[in-house]
Amino acid sequence: PWVLPSASGGNGDVTYELVGELPEGLVYDGATRTISGTLSADATYTAESDGYTLTYQVTDQDGDAPAVLEFTIVVHGMPSFHAQVIDDQLYTAGNGNGALTYRLEGDLPPDLAFDGVARTISGTLSADYLYVAEGYALTYRVTDVDVDYKVLRFTIAVNGIPSFGDQVVEDQQYTAGDVVSLELPEAVGGNVALTYFLDGELPPGLAFNPTARTISGELSPNVSYSPEGYALTFRVADVDGEEPAPLTFTIAVNAMPFFEGTITNQRVPEGEEMASLELPAALGGNGALTYSLSEENLPPGLVFDAEARTISGTPELHVSHPAEGYELTFRVEDEDGDSAELSFFLTVD
Repeated sequence: PWVLPSASGGNGDVTYELVGELPEGLVYDGATRTISGTLSADATYTAESDGYTLTYQVTDQDGDAPAVLEFTIVVHGMPSFHAQVIDDQLYTAGNGNGALTYRLEGDLPPDLAFDGVARTISGTLSADYLYVAEGYALTYRVTDVDVDYKVLRFTIAVNGIPSFGDQVVEDQQYTAGDVVSLELPEAVGGNVALTYFLDGELPPGLAFNPTARTISGELSPNVSYSPEGYALTFRVADVDGEEPAPLTFTIAVNAMPFFEGTITNQRVPEGEEMASLELPAALGGNGALTYSLSEENLPPGLVFDAEARTISGTPELHVSHPAEGYELTFRVEDEDGDSAELSFFLTVD
């Protein structure tokens, strides 16, 4: 306790009085001339610039009183949030001296704003923004006029959902031999980072780069491509595994017919039936394939069967056959008119 001074002189018993408002938690005892008690940590005290002005006076039994003593008690109050936590609003602090100022420190999610007067965070979270997966760490601070402060810390986490919006991937049409470089759409929204996937089988010669979101490569002319095309699904997922509806499309390749290898030059005896010579089947192409042979150059007595791709028959006798043989051209054509050829010599001995 704090003992106030005793007076001397006067007549009879003297009475001590304290006039004015004491800080919360303190009491005055006139018999012992003491101010005692505990200053509450939860109380809001008058600013230090004002304090609590008190008048201490003494009176004897005749009512005589000397000049009074005046003094001020100043309490250095500290603001406090007590045991409050951040829920769906920002709380009012208690205690402190004078006016309290509220501030929010840290980066809010885009499109949200803090109002220090109303102690509110408000706004509309954009569906198209790529949010930080670990959330946005914030510090809520209250400061009184004496620059004393307290803080609460919390995090706002945004469960972003990635989206392709209204983007599409058009079906693609290429021709065998083309060099391909196709960039697929970029998604928006979600939580960092985004990963892209391409499901389905690509045409031979093409590859997908998920970092660049590209399909690239060269379509070889000597490859058999799927006549139905290649059905593909383009997906994106964020770090939380959130996925929007995927984009689907087809890559079709206008394949060129081709032959693997060559036809060996042939020799057949004159006047003898030759063993049927089957010519190779072509690969690739679109639709049904049609075979032909430059039959005007066939030796007399031999015939070509386009369905079976065979040369058969008996070379005629007593015919002047060219010494260098008969040069033949074997040709294949698909439904698009694309073609391939092989040439060889057939010699009659």
